[in-house]
Amino acid sequence: MPIVIITKNMIKSKPVLSLYLKLAIFGGVAIAASLVLPFSISIFYVATGVPCPACGMSRAFMRFFRGDLFGALFYHPLFFLIPLIPLLAYSRMPKKARNIGWLAIGCLFLAVWIIRLILFFPHTAPMIYNENSLFELLRRVLR
Repeated sequence: MPIVIITKNMIKSKPVLSLYLKLAIFGGVAIAASLVLPFSISIFYVATGVPCPACGMSRAFMRFFRGDLFGALFYHPLFFLIPLIPLLAYSRMPKKARNIGWLAIGCLFLAVWIIRLILFFPHTAPMIYNENSLFELLRRVLR
């Protein structure tokens, strides 16, 4: 399989910058919400009680921007991939190569999520079980 190297000519600059701006705004809102709100903004976590594959991402970026790289990697070891997503989304690579990239990122997130669930769930933040989740409330009602 050939190795694909992303070059400057392969990237459409305006859509990438637009997506970076959208990601920055979304990330800023998510971080602000996580600081202000007394509950999680993750729909998956609120519904199931189980942390989602991206749980800890906001805290990882907060730690990173404070200069704590090891803390950032603890909260989510793949936080550094988020800024690379627009490069993949708007690259001029062949569609097959982009699809392989999306599949690789998805598999990597899934693998890291499973490993984190095995090692840290349900006792270590951010992989704590949500006892107020919808599934847990339904389970209590149906008991």
